[in-house]
Amino acid sequence: MKVPSWRVTKDISIKEDLVEEIGRINGYEQVPNTPITGPFSIAEKNTSIELRNSINAYFSAERFFETYNYSFSNQNKDALVGYADDSNAVHIQNAFNVEYTMMRRSMVPNLLEATAENLKQQKDFAFFEIGKIFERLGENKFTEKKSLTGVLVGSDIKTLRTVLDGFLRAILPGMGFSVEQGVIAPLTKGVVADRGIFHPNKSGRYVIENETIISFGSLHPGVAESFGLSNANVLLFEVDYQKLSHYFATASHTFAEIGKFPGITRELNFVFSETTPVSTVIAKIASVSPLLSNFSVVDEFRDSVKIGEGKKSISFSFLIQDLTKTITDEEALAIQEKIIKKLEGEGIELRK
Repeated sequence: MKVPSWRVTKDISIKEDLVEEIGRINGYEQVPNTPITGPFSIAEKNTSIELRNSINAYFSAERFFETYNYSFSNQNKDALVGYADDSNAVHIQNAFNVEYTMMRRSMVPNLLEATAENLKQQKDFAFFEIGKIFERLGENKFTEKKSLTGVLVGSDIKTLRTVLDGFLRAILPGMGFSVEQGVIAPLTKGVVADRGIFHPNKSGRYVIENETIISFGSLHPGVAESFGLSNANVLLFEVDYQKLSHYFATASHTFAEIGKFPGITRELNFVFSETTPVSTVIAKIASVSPLLSNFSVVDEFRDSVKIGEGKKSISFSFLIQDLTKTITDEEALAIQEKIIKKLEGEGIELRK
């Protein structure tokens, strides 16, 4: 059998080509539809991939650039962020470069080096990186863990707080958290609390169920100087990826009915101690009535003369809405008065 001379493309060379020709001439519509048989099952939800995709989507929307750094470090670089003792480091035999003599135990050094390089081109930017850190546990025993670290350059701590507040609400919806001043609990075993990468008076931590999940703050002046960042406003955050993964996998999503009736938006300005987390005040307001929702911070103000030393003035916005009927101004005012009375009873005063 030979291929006809008019098939100049010479596209018939194997038996499968002949079968295709027969099917084409006879008509593909003559081929019966036969479902594929075999065992099929719906794959289980991969929370690891979903979490990473959610993190990427959130920080990308907040105009953070994702970075990819080498998973290597060296003793001198680690010492700059408090890892002077390299007994738990995974050393590399026959390292091809003096810069890469051990596996990294922290994401911070490489990120700060990238920050210093990018400051030569621009003054306002943000990075985040998801990667692995490594630790030697003993003879031929090692561990590797995921870590999420980020930097924000050229912005204030309020902006970073807004980003991190939104991050936890987006990744762990419905899960309560508190914010405390000072980084007092280590994220990486025996390291964060000791190495002092954060400014002692400009740092804090996010806590869920009495566990630190995020440490954040201004870069420690000593660390900033070591990386040539003394003249830059560099903010840093570290996320305990293992705890975040646990809460993400176990968090339950709740759904609420969309209101058919219009609500009323109100704003109240309260003065309270600088050490009292804003999230705590929002929780107190929310406890007054089930008709309250959509809480947000509109503005904040500090002035030792006008409102007192060690205090802050925060304007809160919230929605008062009844799902069964249109709420009246009188009903909204009654709820507003209850909020004021409750908070005043706990030492949180309405700013007049």
